[in-house]
Amino acid sequence: MFPDYAINVYLNRICDSAKNTNFSGSVPKLEHTYRQIELRYGIAAAMLLNKLALISSVKESLIRLNSKDYPGSVVDHYIQWFLRAEKDAGHQPDSYYHHTNVVFRKDLAVCSLRSIPIGGAWLLEIGRIGGRSLILNSGIPQLIKYLRTVIHATRGFKPFYVMHVFERYILRLNNHELMNAYRRIAELLRRNTKIKGLYRASWLLDPHLDTISPHLRFNRRIPQDHGAHFFKSVADAAVIKNAITLSPERKTLYEQAKYQPQVHAFIWPRREILRWAESQDCDSI
Repeated sequence: MFPDYAINVYLNRICDSAKNTNFSGSVPKLEHTYRQIELRYGIAAAMLLNKLALISSVKESLIRLNSKDYPGSVVDHYIQWFLRAEKDAGHQPDSYYHHTNVVFRKDLAVCSLRSIPIGGAWLLEIGRIGGRSLILNSGIPQLIKYLRTVIHATRGFKPFYVMHVFERYILRLNNHELMNAYRRIAELLRRNTKIKGLYRASWLLDPHLDTISPHLRFNRRIPQDHGAHFFKSVADAAVIKNAITLSPERKTLYEQAKYQPQVHAFIWPRREILRWAESQDCDSI
């Protein structure tokens, strides 16, 4: 395979193609490359090449990490992530490294320094706030609120830190870890003045969970109380599956038509995040 797909060229193609899309987004040029590899060498070979790309990215990123202006705790999380990824190579099934596995894509994004691990179950991409799903979902009132937020509060659609959950670390999803993650985000904002704020969209932000799963309300609490702007978004089949799979209670309510998972999003302007962080003890990050 290497004459046609040298690992450094292949890895650069993966990273470059994914810079302007989210983890689950389809990139036609890259998808074509994947299909060509699978057709020519077989699915098994393609997955092994992805595994090699992941490990190779770790080795390169260890060198590049020194040039990044990241807080010490973020650097520590990168190192822990790298060690876990290398350990995985010895026992993860090859299917984990298939290009359609979103969890693998997130892994590769961190290992190639495209995404930033901030502790707990979360990581960041640099991207833009949601557009179409927020504008079209709830009519004129939400459209007006959205435009006011973009024009007056953030003064633009990008660049933002976009927050994601890494599914393999779901057990680290708790209030203590999230508080520290927000503190790290504030420190990253101080070091990168171009970032306009934080954007997150998730079924975990659904206000109906306050009564259905009150232990999850911490996901909304800090942004909601400190200047974030909330919007209703769109829940697809994958979101519904995640919401009900993780809880027998939610699954039962869903089957009884008493709970319908919904995605909500927030736009948290940088000045509001920094104002919140100034009131906190940030030594613990």
